[in-house]
Amino acid sequence: DCFIDCVHDLSLKLCNCTDPSLKLGEDVKICSLESDAHVCCLDDVLAGVMNRTFKCDCPLPCRKSTFDMILSSSVSLTKQDKHKVPEPSRESVQNNSDSRSGLLHNLPSANENFAKLRVFYKTLDHIIYRQQPKYQSNEIFSNLGGQLGLWLGISLVAWFEALETIYLLIGYVLSKRRIQEGEN
Repeated sequence: DCFIDCVHDLSLKLCNCTDPSLKLGEDVKICSLESDAHVCCLDDVLAGVMNRTFKCDCPLPCRKSTFDMILSSSVSLTKQDKHKVPEPSRESVQNNSDSRSGLLHNLPSANENFAKLRVFYKTLDHIIYRQQPKYQSNEIFSNLGGQLGLWLGISLVAWFEALETIYLLIGYVLSKRRIQEGEN
């Protein structure tokens, strides 16, 4: 992500270390979150990026996928969940003194050793944003001509007729002068 890279680079430049929550490169010094100087410097970098004191040139991507995440947790396994845990292999039973029945029927021990994980989409909506120009090039000239006609009461054809009349008038005046100069 461009924004994360920008914050990462700025924190390296200004703080000589980087935020441990950002993706790291090789041989990068990680800021200590126990050091007030490092925490203040990282806060200044983030504040500077947010209020545009530091410039991050990050254009909008052509394609982007985002997923909203909701996290919920439970402290213990239910009695229905303990029946869904697979039987341990023969080797693990021999190497471990806990059997399936002993481990799972002892719920505090089962809660420490097993986790139930569910992953699913929050919504199946799919949103597509498309950018299209408000006016095509031919529409600009059509609207300009229409506005000129509306406000000035003339059309493009009338403009060319007026220009043609002026051209013919100038030609007529010049030809009259030539004729008069020829007679003199």
